[in-house]
Amino acid sequence: MSEGVVASSRYPKHWLTVGDPAREFTMTQSAPLMVLPDPDEFVVVTGEIIRERGRNAPVSFFTGG
Repeated sequence: MSEGVVASSRYPKHWLTVGDPAREFTMTQSAPLMVLPDPDEFVVVTGEIIRERGRNAPVSFFTGG
C-alpha cells in the first residue's frame, strides 16, 4: 500500500513533545470491526466514561434498527 500503510490488527503512533522535560510517547490502538450477526437485532452496551478529574459519567451506546 502507498505511504507505508499496511493492514494490521494494531496501529502504532509515535510522537515527541518539547519542553522541560521533553517527552516521547508511543501508543498502540486496535480497531476491531463491529459486526452484528443479525442486522435486525438491537444491541445496548452500557459502561462508564472515566475522566481524569471529577466524577465518572455513565454512558450508553445504542445500535440496531
